[in-house]
Amino acid sequence: MSIDSFYNDYGLWFIFGVVLLQQLGLPIPAYPLLILAGAQTVVDPAHGLWALVLSVVASSIGNFAWFLAGKRYGHRVLKAVCRISLSPESCVRQAENTFERYGPGSLVLGRFVPGLGIVAPPLAGGFGVGVPTFLLYNGIGSALWALSGLALGWAFHTEVDWLLDALSALGNRAAGAIALGVAVYVAHRG
Repeated sequence: MSIDSFYNDYGLWFIFGVVLLQQLGLPIPAYPLLILAGAQTVVDPAHGLWALVLSVVASSIGNFAWFLAGKRYGHRVLKAVCRISLSPESCVRQAENTFERYGPGSLVLGRFVPGLGIVAPPLAGGFGVGVPTFLLYNGIGSALWALSGLALGWAFHTEVDWLLDALSALGNRAAGAIALGVAVYVAHRG
């Protein structure tokens, strides 16, 4: 099965699954899939709309789970999330300072600041942000994040198509190289 045929058959659901898993805390890259979806949007604008909707829904589900955990367990969840960072104590302190400074806006900002995206939802729960406020700010942040990936794919669709053609020409070696790249990324992040 080629990359094109896989993406045509399962691409939107694959984006949903990868974004959801990433938001639940797995160190897997979802942004390249949004770029790929953005390139597909040139040919099929509805595809971009569906990719946006599914990304926002998946992101909201994953982040809402962290929000509820923060609401229920408070500071313990933040410490657990920060434990995987290089400096857990400064992570907790910096995350709390950022949330105190920007409030629910941290949910928007967190989508674009490495490390803040995973700690902002439990912080929002721990700080007592209401569910409607959380869903609004998280939705805005998720939509802007997904739109930025889709826009990059749309703007660089020629280069994305070239890369996909080059990968297709390599066949199984390309799949192995992609798998190796993802494994190295996951190992580095984990």
